[in-house]
Amino acid sequence: ENDGPHYVAFDSNDQPIIMSFESISDYRCPEGACCFSMGGYSVNLLIRQHVRAVQVALCNGECEGGMKEKDMKTFVLNGRVYSISLIELTPLPTLQNQDVQKTVVLELK
Repeated sequence: ENDGPHYVAFDSNDQPIIMSFESISDYRCPEGACCFSMGGYSVNLLIRQHVRAVQVALCNGECEGGMKEKDMKTFVLNGRVYSISLIELTPLPTLQNQDVQKTVVLELK
């Protein structure tokens, strides 16, 4: 069981879909820094509906397998196909404070 934050969305039949962040990694080049690469960011989610669950990993920027922008994955829960996209992670890291709370923007269809 994940102790991280849980977020609830509802499908078209008003059935809850529970999303839990297992990890958020931000390895983008900090504002004001001179970097050899732009870096990227990734999130790992556990998505549950009723007793079924799937793990989904999303990454934008420099990721394993190359550059990605608005990474999207499809998955099946209870016989229904969904897609989830990683839209944005804010704020950008800075040299002064890299331990700020992050906001993840996802799109679930």
